[in-house]
Amino acid sequence: MADIEICLAQERRQWSALLEIGDGTPDFFEVLVRKTAPVVPDDRPFWPRWNADSAFTPSMTIGEKYYGLTPELTDGWQEYKARWQRLLELNPRMKIADMLGDVSETHDSSSFPSGWEDVVRDWIRHGMPEPRPFDDRNRMDTPEWRAEFMSAAKAAGPGWVFHADGPEVVFEWRWDDE
Repeated sequence: MADIEICLAQERRQWSALLEIGDGTPDFFEVLVRKTAPVVPDDRPFWPRWNADSAFTPSMTIGEKYYGLTPELTDGWQEYKARWQRLLELNPRMKIADMLGDVSETHDSSSFPSGWEDVVRDWIRHGMPEPRPFDDRNRMDTPEWRAEFMSAAKAAGPGWVFHADGPEVVFEWRWDDE
């Protein structure tokens, strides 16, 4: 359980600067993680993320089979996945970070575009012209996805989401912001 507490603290640190409107979802996540941890077999890595689409989170995988979850816990993770989507809609800065993760996953299978966030920012601010500045191996770049990303960027206000020096993701204005 000590590892789980480290995991929970890391997730709070990573996202806290982007969370503007809380709805109880982070607390729901923490309770669910603490209920799930004791039933996960020792040979299964369990390091869940706030991001419900993370491969490390039971809401993304078939939790019942991979993690040996009870139907109640499986339902809880599916509820968490829905809550996560609502939380992103309430918090456009978090949505930007989530979508930057999508960009990075489709480009080179990494979790966040550390060091090239400004490239994606500039692309969005210039209307998302072709060619896009990343490979789209997962074919997620659709008109709907672009509209969502643009909407989140406008709703977030001036500034952009960047990876900080530690594990945190921050929203900040930088000298090169237009």
